[in-house]
Amino acid sequence: MEAPSERFKLNVYILGRTLRADGIRVAVFRQVQDRAGSWKDAAVPEETGAKIEDAILIRARQLRNQSTQK
Repeated sequence: MEAPSERFKLNVYILGRTLRADGIRVAVFRQVQDRAGSWKDAAVPEETGAKIEDAILIRARQLRNQSTQK
């Protein structure tokens, strides 16, 4: 779903080579456009970053498992 009046920025930090929760950090920023067309910072639920971290780790583990099976 696209929302042209909303935009996100993600900063993803890889802190180590192990695929653990403390090896990655995600900062999520959100802005919404007001009626005048200006972008204003908006709140992001705290669990959003953690959910993205989990999704990244799950996919990274899948890729690692695929590469070791070949």
